[in-house]
Amino acid sequence: MDNEIHICLAPDNAYAMHAGVTVASIIANAAPDDYLHFYILDGGLTRENKEKLMRVMANAVRRGRAAMMEFVPVHISDKMPTAWPIAASYRLKIPDLIKVDKCLYLDSDVVVLRSLKVLWETPLNGKTIGLVADCSDALLKQKWGLDFYGNSGVLLMDLKRYRRLNGWQKSLDFCQQNWEKITLPDQDILNNIFAGDIEPLDRRWNAHEGAESRTKFKGNKAYLQSLDNPFIVHYIGSLKPWISSAPRFDKTHFYFRYLLQTPWKGQVIWCFWKRYVWDVFHGKKETYVLLFHVKIAKVKKGRLFILGIPIKRLA
Repeated sequence: MDNEIHICLAPDNAYAMHAGVTVASIIANAAPDDYLHFYILDGGLTRENKEKLMRVMANAVRRGRAAMMEFVPVHISDKMPTAWPIAASYRLKIPDLIKVDKCLYLDSDVVVLRSLKVLWETPLNGKTIGLVADCSDALLKQKWGLDFYGNSGVLLMDLKRYRRLNGWQKSLDFCQQNWEKITLPDQDILNNIFAGDIEPLDRRWNAHEGAESRTKFKGNKAYLQSLDNPFIVHYIGSLKPWISSAPRFDKTHFYFRYLLQTPWKGQVIWCFWKRYVWDVFHGKKETYVLLFHVKIAKVKKGRLFILGIPIKRLA
């Protein structure tokens, strides 16, 4: 189909719920004529997690969206260091696993806020992959001696060209030769083996925000502008929205909003309870702000309601 968008995710069991949020956000913001073809790279997902992911996709059908999902078994060579998160290497093998000409890869800690059609139709201008410049690109370009360094959380791939260039073997060769220097496994590998063969994408397609992003990179105006008007929000770093001690970024509420559209929606209460306890202990009020942003809390006639349940009367 001409309007078919091939989308690949590679969650392990720890990230299955978050992949469900990503899929739900794609479906919610798809254009009426988008045909979404999801590929889940499966390195050992449980039956329960697969069923829940399928139920998220089924919501697209109920909404009148054209969508399908398939699970693709994946095994990564023992030549990859075992100290790395194995699922991070799955994207390197996509061209050998999915027999189409082009594919979008998305990390499982992203939320999509508009139709992926524009990104899908972005020309690669003869390049093998398309990436958004990483927020730390200045340091990483200097480290590797590159002219461009992109964040691999959102990846547009010309699979035909990737196969022709034998990208998987190049990945293994680069890994063996540089494994002591590599700190961001798939990202370092992709940026190096395709140096000069990467098409820079609009930063708004991978607006990646971490705990100190806005202060640490305050001199990077283009990066900060992408955070103010993102098409895809990427929660980088270790402090994810579902972690109780994570600060409330401007776009954190989107994660919980789309979590409510998945079979894992019961986790919202648990996530917010952990955050609330953490807030109380540290004298913060961020959880209340998040409740209103996610639209599961409201004030009516002087009373606070959470998920429709009256909690307390306000002064």
